[in-house]
Amino acid sequence: MRGQLSVFDCINDGKPCRYRFKRYIGQRVQVMIGAYINATFKVGIIETIEPYYTHVRCGHELLVATPTSLSEVNEEV
Repeated sequence: MRGQLSVFDCINDGKPCRYRFKRYIGQRVQVMIGAYINATFKVGIIETIEPYYTHVRCGHELLVATPTSLSEVNEEV
């Protein structure tokens, strides 16, 4: 369901696999691809949320992101 939070985001136990922001289905995010020096970024929409991985749809591609490669897209009006 679009905009629905995951049960995994309601638990804050300090593990390193936790995300820095609350994820939800349909959220616009950016995925870092490659190493930090030569990284490229793709913007997409969250499709599936798992405890560690997040599946992001970027056009016709389905990318799998981790807490270190996924960040929010600030939507300024």
